[in-house]
Amino acid sequence: MKNKITTLLKNIAAKENITILYACESGSRAWGFPSTDSDYDIRIIYVREQSAYLNIHQKKDFFTYPITDNLDVYGWDLRKFLQLLYKSNCTPYEWLQSPIVYIKNDIFFDEMLAVLPMYFNCTQQLYHYKGIAYGSLKDDTIDSVGIKKLFYIVRPLLAALWIVKYRQYPPMHMDGLYKLLSGDLQRIFNDLIQKKAAAAERDILKIDIAVKAFVKDSFKELDLAIFENKSDISNEPLNQIFKKWIAK
Repeated sequence: MKNKITTLLKNIAAKENITILYACESGSRAWGFPSTDSDYDIRIIYVREQSAYLNIHQKKDFFTYPITDNLDVYGWDLRKFLQLLYKSNCTPYEWLQSPIVYIKNDIFFDEMLAVLPMYFNCTQQLYHYKGIAYGSLKDDTIDSVGIKKLFYIVRPLLAALWIVKYRQYPPMHMDGLYKLLSGDLQRIFNDLIQKKAAAAERDILKIDIAVKAFVKDSFKELDLAIFENKSDISNEPLNQIFKKWIAK
C-alpha cells in the first residue's frame, strides 16, 4: 500500500503543480488503533512556485480529493500550515510526529521540529483535546459505546492529561501516551486495540469498569486544570522558513 500511496502523491504533485515537503498518515492508523475498515488518512504539506504567492489573486491554500479505495487525501499549503502552527493548532504537532511518513524533506522537517516547542501553547491545546473528548462522549454514556468512539474519547483525554502533567505537546501515538497509565490499564487498552483491529468501526463494546473509572477521573482532573495564557511570540522565525521555501 505504501508504494501505491507514494505513486499517488507523485501524481498529485504533478497535477497540482506543487512540491510536497512532507506527507504522512494521520487518524487511527497513525494513532495506533486502526480498524479493519479504517481509511488511509493521507496528509500533505506542500509549496507552490514563488510566482503563485506574488499575485493579487491568491490561490486556494488547501486541496482535497474524494475518498477512493479507502484513500483520504488532504493537503495544506505551507503558508496555511505555518499560520496554524503559529496559533498552536494541534494538527501540525500531530502530523510532524506521525509514525507513518510517505514523503519527507529532511531539511524542512528538521526546521519544523526546531520551532514546534516555540509555539506550543498549553491552554490552546489542552482545551482542544478536552473538547474532542467531551464532544465524542456527547449523546452517549461510557457504559456502552462504539469501539471507535471509545478511542476518540480516551486518546484526547490522554493527550490533555499529558499537557497538564508535562507542560509539553503530547505524543501522537498511543504507545507514547501509555506513560501516563498504570500497567493494568495499559494491558486493558492493548487488549481493546487488538479487538478494534479485528472489528468494524461501528461495533459496540462493553466497557471495563476500570476504563469507566479512568474516563470519569480524567475529566475531573482536566476540569481543575488552569494555565496562564502565553504571551505573543514573534512570527519571524516562521516568516523566514516560508520565504526560504517559496524561494526554492
